[in-house]
This record gives sequence, structure tokens and C-alpha cells, in this order.
Amino acid sequence: KDHILTAAHCVDGLSANRLRIRAGSNQHGSGGKLVKVAKVTQHSEYDAKTIKNDIAVLKLVSSLDFGPTISAVELPSSADDTPQVGTRCSVTGWGSTSAGGSTPSNLLVAYVDIVDHKKCVEEYADRHEVDDSMICAGVKFGGKDACQGDSGGPLVDASSKKQVGVVSWGFGCGQHNQDGVYASTAAYLDWIQGAVLAV
Repeated sequence: KDHILTAAHCVDGLSANRLRIRAGSNQHGSGGKLVKVAKVTQHSEYDAKTIKNDIAVLKLVSSLDFGPTISAVELPSSADDTPQVGTRCSVTGWGSTSAGGSTPSNLLVAYVDIVDHKKCVEEYADRHEVDDSMICAGVKFGGKDACQGDSGGPLVDASSKKQVGVVSWGFGCGQHNQDGVYASTAAYLDWIQGAVLAV
């Protein structure tokens, strides 16, 4: 009720008093409840150049009231609780529907599948390292993906309803053989729990 999971690059260099979170609305700029942020905990080894350790936790000034429009998402149960290749996942956000495109006002969802890690490493071999703390998701011939403005959003296993990733990076949006790259919540489970418990 007191914490929000996001990507480090979304809050890099920002102080808590500049941030607000909106909960309980599927509209980009209205509805639900706006809550101030008390503290930003960004991974201490986040690297803006390599986009490694792209994870952060926000502590809220006041607790969220859970109900029909606001609830918590479950995290993986252990570092080994990672989704299998082909697992169908949802990614949600208010990001562009195409690279450089406009931002929708309604929350959108796309369904993507977990991609073989070695394949993803090879896809980006000449651009960026995809390490073991990252997972990749996309669809076979492209066309569905997270895009600009979706960063920090949740990648959720459609069957278990656990958040398996945080939208991190990619090249273009929905391109064939350029799958979306996500910070793996299983890989950062201990770090997330530590950030939540930190005073």
C-alpha cells in the first residue's frame, strides 16, 4: 500500500517532491487518487549508459486504499520464479502506439510472449548487453511491444498474475527481432524487498 515499483531511468536525478503517482484510474491525467512521493530508492548500481540495474522503488507519503480500482500486484516468490519461454504476459501503459507517435489518454494493454534469453542477447549483441537481470518479451513477427512512455510499467504473467518485469528499454517499438527488454523482478527480488523495508 506504500510502495510503487518503477524503472530507475524514470526517476534518475529527480527528487521525491517532484513526483506524484496516480492510482485507481485508467486515464492519463485524471481520475483516481494523486499521491505524493516521500522517498525515491534507485538501484545504487544503475548505469544510464548500459541501462543495467534499471529498477527503483517509490515510498508514498500516504498509504493507498485498496478496493475495486486499486490493488497490489504480486511479485515472484523467489529468484528462480522466472517465466518460461513463450509465457503470455500483459504490458500496460500510456506510451506511444508507434515509435515517435502520440500518447493515448486511455491506459492500453498489449500481450507479448517471453522470448528465449539467448535469442534476445543475440538480437542486441551489436548494440547493448542483455544480462541475466533482464528478460525479453515480444511477438513472433513484431507489431506488439512497450514503447516510449511505457517505461517503468509492469510486465505481468497473464496466468499467474505475478509481475515478472519492469519496462526498461528496446530499439524502436514492435520491430521484428527487436524484442522489448525488461528488468526481471525475480532477479531483483531481494533488492526490492530491501528497498521496501528500508526506513
